[in-house]
Amino acid sequence: MLCRLLPPATGLGVALLAVCVTIMLAACTTPSPRRDAEPVPIAWRATDFRVITRTVDGVERTLYTFMLVLEETQGSSITLTQLDSTTYPPGFAVLPASEHTAILWKLRPYGACLST
Repeated sequence: MLCRLLPPATGLGVALLAVCVTIMLAACTTPSPRRDAEPVPIAWRATDFRVITRTVDGVERTLYTFMLVLEETQGSSITLTQLDSTTYPPGFAVLPASEHTAILWKLRPYGACLST
């Protein structure tokens, strides 16, 4: 599952929403704004939200995990090669953490991809 190191589970909804939106914006946006009414080629949803405790680098941490489901909606293959995510901790005192990860996720026409 996609894991992020965060403070205690006070802002779970906000943190997960920020990660999901960032993932989809990085995958589906173009340099200029869309002015047409065409539907976007990827539908997505996040499922199986969990809060777990794990030892990371010798320190016990709370991790938020979820499954990201991507579906191609227009009948053409899509390959995603980079995952950009930003985690926003609750409150204003802590700066968000960004990660850039090389990936190779392939969506076949009308197919689905599950990321854990």
